[in-house]
Amino acid sequence: MASVTTTPSSARGLLDYVLGKKMVRFGELSSEEGEELLRDVLREVDLRELRGFRPLKEFLTFSPGSFTTGPQPHTLDIEVLQLSDSVELTTSDFSSDAAVAMDTHLLSICRGWVRGQAIYRRHESDLETSDWHEAHSWGRSAYRHRGEGEILSLRRPRNHTGADDNLLVVRFWYEKVPQKQEYLISKIEAMPLPIGAFMEYFGEIHSRIAVEMIWELRTAYARTVSELESRATYFRREAGKFERFSEALSYD
Repeated sequence: MASVTTTPSSARGLLDYVLGKKMVRFGELSSEEGEELLRDVLREVDLRELRGFRPLKEFLTFSPGSFTTGPQPHTLDIEVLQLSDSVELTTSDFSSDAAVAMDTHLLSICRGWVRGQAIYRRHESDLETSDWHEAHSWGRSAYRHRGEGEILSLRRPRNHTGADDNLLVVRFWYEKVPQKQEYLISKIEAMPLPIGAFMEYFGEIHSRIAVEMIWELRTAYARTVSELESRATYFRREAGKFERFSEALSYD
């Protein structure tokens, strides 16, 4: 007997999405729908309680430590990234009560850098390329000479504005320190990114950036929960101590 196939009902299709058997492709949403979704997501973010913010002067830098006890990083990689003593900060399109400074607290909501470009150079020559594969073919005689990066972030505001009004793009430019596997950032540029400009700004990669932003917010909330639970455990333990003190002491 031949099997009979039936077309799933619309209700069945909706149920598959609810159960996680199917996923919605962000790129299939219209610009208006995508912007509305991102605005709704960001409006739910509590910027005052969320953990993980760092001042801009520490936001871009990293120093994993010595690699002498582990595998040596490739010469094309960045092991240490720090601010130059003369780093220049430029900002644009910010209102006077939302200005960005080096002590402004930011939270990264992208995986790594949303965009980046590097210039690689070959030792003992003036040969340069922006093609990582070509530079990699030069072996350890190649190194990253200079470059720029871009990070999507949220600012912790001084006022009561929501996360949808505190989305920022931070761009920076860096260059290698001669004779060292270290890089210094010489210039930082911060600019607000209105939700209405999100799709156009990121262009072909807007779907990936939007989805990763939501994933990173999930991570930030999980980190916040973990920290609050740790603090709650500490205070429960301390509360127990004071409870025992109060039961053991009398002023008579």
